[in-house]
Formats: sequence, C-alpha cells, structure tokens
Amino acid sequence: MLPLFGQIQRVSDTSKNTIGRLTGVAAPSFPDDEKNFAELRERIAKTIAYLETVKPSDLEGSDVREITVTFGKLSFTFAGDDYMLKFALPNFFFHVTTAHDILRNQGVAVGKIDFLGPYS
Repeated sequence: MLPLFGQIQRVSDTSKNTIGRLTGVAAPSFPDDEKNFAELRERIAKTIAYLETVKPSDLEGSDVREITVTFGKLSFTFAGDDYMLKFALPNFFFHVTTAHDILRNQGVAVGKIDFLGPYS
C-alpha cells in the first residue's frame, strides 16, 4: 500500500487525468516529490486550480468519447460515461478512502463527516 503522500498524489492524478481524458486535452503533470505537508497542500491547490479552468462546454460529448487506459501490458477502452462511473470515480474514492484510513490509523481525529463533508 502506498503511504499517505502516495495516496494524495494518486487522488490528484486521478482528478486531473480524468478531466484530461474526458476533454481530450492533456492534463498537467506533477512530479511525485512532495516531502512535507506544505508541498502536499500546494499540489492539492494546483490540482484544484487546474480543475477550475475546465468549463462545462469542455466536457460536451465526453460521455461517448472513447477513452483508453493503459497499465503496462494491460489496456482498457471505455466510453466516457463508463470510464467515469466504472473506473475514474472508484479509483478516486479508493485513494481518498485509503488516505482517510491512514490518517485514522495514525490517531488523527477524522471521522465519517470529515470524509462526507458538511451538509448545509
């Protein structure tokens, strides 16, 4: 299992690469070299800043866009909607959940509401 920083790096990568694949525009690449929480926060901020540049119109037709994901010799091709629902979101939440679990295991006082976010 990747450590906490690796989990957050994968959340960042999944977020930006999903949008890149759905829009057909290459997402920015960040090196996985964060050494402290300040650098990790900076990576998160850069990821959010990139996501905020995407307009709804950039995603038009992405539900039917053919998306191929390759891992070494394995290759999977999806329609955009299947890619989002069957690959990208599960992968994103796997790494978010694992990061949350690592924090809890190390005694950080985070609970379910911290994972789900506020309801207002």
